[in-house]
Amino acid sequence: MAFNDLKALGVPLNSDEDMPPALPGTEVMIAYVKYLSLSEKPWRSLGYHYWI
Repeated sequence: MAFNDLKALGVPLNSDEDMPPALPGTEVMIAYVKYLSLSEKPWRSLGYHYWI
């Protein structure tokens, strides 16, 4: 993920290889956190982040 962030910022990298796609469990976790932050009660994400 940091590799993709650096590419998005325009940092020149020596390798043209892309990172492999995220694992399904990681995708689910990211989607859940995004859902919490965009839902009608975004304060629920604070409890999730405290738990981590």
